[in-house]
Amino acid sequence: MFAQDSTLDGLDIPRTCFRSFAIRAIIGGAVIFTVIFLSAVFIFGSIYRALAALRGDEVIIESVILPSDASQPLSIVAVNLSSNEVIIVGAESGCGCIEFGGLPAKVPPRGSCVIYARNEPEFKRTVASKAVIYTTSRTNPRMVAIVPP
Repeated sequence: MFAQDSTLDGLDIPRTCFRSFAIRAIIGGAVIFTVIFLSAVFIFGSIYRALAALRGDEVIIESVILPSDASQPLSIVAVNLSSNEVIIVGAESGCGCIEFGGLPAKVPPRGSCVIYARNEPEFKRTVASKAVIYTTSRTNPRMVAIVPP
């Protein structure tokens, strides 16, 4: 019914244009994602902090630092990502076997502070315990840190 043009046999112009557009879109998206990712890491200092800020967290527990000497307390580092001061008002463990020091602690805007945790001498823990840390933050009034034995 329709006549075919023999000069266009084998050329698939719409499909070729779509492939070219799709490849350019994927590469452009990857470049934009990489720029945003690297900017966030540069601004916040780590990808963990950048993701926490993206979630809207004001304060996070960044790390639990084990001491080199078993008699020394371990350090829990709290980081404030907001522009307001946050106060860490207290902490508790589910087993009651961890003693916390340095509380209450003020975490300055865009700063950090260290909370100390030590195993109570009369308890001999062999498993990690959960420590709940209470703050004045709107977004994170309670944070959880895992304290190794």
